[in-house]
Amino acid sequence: MKLTTRIVINVNKRICNRQIRFCTTSTPSGPPPPTGDEQEMLRRQMAMMMEQMHLEASRQAQMQTDVGTQAMHPATGIPSPSAPLPHMQPQQPHQFPPGAFPPFGQPQAPIGFEEAPKQMNKLQKMLPLMVKIYTIQSSPDWFQPWQHKVPNSTSGSGLIMDPANRLVITNAHVIIDGTFIEVRKHSSPTRYQAEVVYTGHCCDLALLRVESDEFWEDVPAEPVTFADIPHLQDEVKVVGFPTGGDQISITSGVISRIELTAYSHAILSQHLLSIQIDAAINAGNSGGPAVVGDSVVGIAFQSLIGAENIGWIIPTTVIKAFLDSYHSSRDKPNPPTIFDGFCTINIIVQEAVNPGIRKYLKLNEKQTGVLVIKIPETSNAKGILEPLDVLMRIDGYQIANDGTIPFRDHERIALDHLFHQMKSGDMTEIVVWRKGEEITLQVPVYVTPMMVPNYTPYTGSTAQLSYFVLGGIVFVDLYMGYLMEWGDWYRVGPRQLVNRATADSIYQKNPDQRVVVPASVLMSNLTKGYGDFLHAPVKKFNGEEVNNLYHFVELWRNNTEEFVQIEFLDKRLMLLPYTEVNEKTPDIMKKYGVPAQGSPDVLELLEGPDAPDA
Repeated sequence: MKLTTRIVINVNKRICNRQIRFCTTSTPSGPPPPTGDEQEMLRRQMAMMMEQMHLEASRQAQMQTDVGTQAMHPATGIPSPSAPLPHMQPQQPHQFPPGAFPPFGQPQAPIGFEEAPKQMNKLQKMLPLMVKIYTIQSSPDWFQPWQHKVPNSTSGSGLIMDPANRLVITNAHVIIDGTFIEVRKHSSPTRYQAEVVYTGHCCDLALLRVESDEFWEDVPAEPVTFADIPHLQDEVKVVGFPTGGDQISITSGVISRIELTAYSHAILSQHLLSIQIDAAINAGNSGGPAVVGDSVVGIAFQSLIGAENIGWIIPTTVIKAFLDSYHSSRDKPNPPTIFDGFCTINIIVQEAVNPGIRKYLKLNEKQTGVLVIKIPETSNAKGILEPLDVLMRIDGYQIANDGTIPFRDHERIALDHLFHQMKSGDMTEIVVWRKGEEITLQVPVYVTPMMVPNYTPYTGSTAQLSYFVLGGIVFVDLYMGYLMEWGDWYRVGPRQLVNRATADSIYQKNPDQRVVVPASVLMSNLTKGYGDFLHAPVKKFNGEEVNNLYHFVELWRNNTEEFVQIEFLDKRLMLLPYTEVNEKTPDIMKKYGVPAQGSPDVLELLEGPDAPDA
């Protein structure tokens, strides 16, 4: 307490001395010196200021030491009016005991250090499992896919979740396009190199492995405890390394909402279950845990721009599906590094609330469900469900007219959540209303690839885009990263590409189908007049539908025609002389600094009969 009083006194003295020097100092070019009366007035003002300073310091010291003996108002805790207040009593200049202040520069223990609890609480026991992640990112150049963009550095948070397997969990967007990744434990100044072992772009999760033995020396051996989905208004804490400092940060809030929502990292993927909280989630928090009690209930991953304290965490149900997929794939000969996603039956439905629709379908007031309006070619329900079927129940859960099902007590959630809990190949029982009667059907669920994927199957230093150069025309598969080069891609991106990306379930005819586009047109005599074909979707190659870039390369390799006719979605044609293109492509590549006619996977395909997996 005396230390606090001393600080106040020293601050007041510095302020007072500045005022005094300002009042008493004069310069030759300044105003004339004060008269005798003015000097006396200044002297009295200075004395009054010094006296007031001593009285204030004495009052503070007296209140800090003796306030416990004063009469207090029983309700407010404020000193009772009947008790004499310290500043109303005659005060003597406060005398500090000898040795109260240590010599200047001597280290002093922080206030209250000795009183700090020796036992860590439940949340503090999790702090040794926290890491800060440093990533050097170098994203591919979508229009010149043989090279990468200028590297930049980012940081995020992570959690040591499996010490036995040396795994750290974080967000996929924290390590995307990472060419060099390091992690630092909360309690250590040392950084250790990490590598990405598994990524789930659709759920914005990633697993890192740290091989250094030194990193794991003082890490608790017990794995992290993951809890079930919390309830509304449960208190939650978010732990991480957000912007504004380099040390760990803990923010608090409550569970605000639980529903399916879009994951910003996976722009056009399925909406997945997420938990909205009002604890602050800022840049750098991504990948850090959200904790209720002593258990992890989610991983922080996004917040709403322009709003206060609206953020989301990835719930443990999504995390569990991601981890189960990783562990189940480890025994395969060439284990995948990308999580393929969540199951669906891939149909298009609408609400069945319109009176005219309900009358046409002969639905009574108590019957509820959603109306099937389209079944894409890639749907698992193709040949089982029919347009104008009404989905009424799925695995015993009654479907409401808005497409929701019961979820815990007095809550509802979108019916897609049921499919997300299943594994590829599982069967689901669906009761439908068809032509005036109920029918029970068995429908399989699978993971359906997107025609315009969010990200390439390559990560980190191997993030080489697949490409193929023909006479200066650079062909690639379309990804969302390509469209995002336009910024506000939905408004200003090439309309044909936007339509293909946002309605792929309508156009996609098989799971391997992609959209092939010319990403660049390097001008030469072979490409003269073809500059306007940039970003146009390819439809056919010599009359055959093009499935993806690998298929396009195969068709070129096996061509026997003198001219190759490439038809685009808008019916325009590109005619290329086959032999001349093969002869002149190397010179054109050299002129424009293109290192190879294709990416390594494409070159391998050109030389052999078997295509790599798409």
